[in-house]
Amino acid sequence: MIPVKRVMARNIVTVDKQSTVMQVAEIMASKNVGSVLVVDKGNGEFVGIVTERDIIRKVVAKGLDGSSYLVKGVMSSPLVAIESAKTIFEAGDLMDQKKVRHLAVTEGGEVIGVVSIRDLINPSQYDEEAW
Repeated sequence: MIPVKRVMARNIVTVDKQSTVMQVAEIMASKNVGSVLVVDKGNGEFVGIVTERDIIRKVVAKGLDGSSYLVKGVMSSPLVAIESAKTIFEAGDLMDQKKVRHLAVTEGGEVIGVVSIRDLINPSQYDEEAW
């Protein structure tokens, strides 16, 4: 079975919960990522995740001003996580149970990456020996 750590994105992009949605969208565009983890800069803890989908549904579709609306108002929280040694099938099951498309990947309680539904369904990235 393929472990989550083999397919996760290791480039974790973070933003402060006090950032505006516009700032977050600009960061996502410049880093070419579909999600960012949200951090409470006061204590350094992960408090949630914001995805492109969150921004579209919770800000753009409602006609809100992304330059004055804070990311803490659109983030998904609490952050749903999975251990890096768990399989991609377990990740898919957890995403289905929690109704999310991204998971933080942890090792020893520390966030080391992010895995998305797209990572789980793109078989071209796996070698046949992994199956």
